[in-house]
Amino acid sequence: MKVEYRGPHKSVEVPLADGGNVIVRRGESVDLPEGIALGLVVQSSWKAIKGKAEEPAEEPTPKASKAGKDGK
Repeated sequence: MKVEYRGPHKSVEVPLADGGNVIVRRGESVDLPEGIALGLVVQSSWKAIKGKAEEPAEEPTPKASKAGKDGK
């Protein structure tokens, strides 16, 4: 489940079930396991985000030059 942190701190550390942690900055959204996310969104500092997680944008590939090898 995707949630966004909107609280007063610059960032917060969220403990995960596997013993790890994830740091979430204010205004940042993150996908979390549903059980953890549901526990956070009942707090005023967190908001559920609708829709799928955003995929990172692909870098555009440089276009091949129409000029010959000598640049003319």
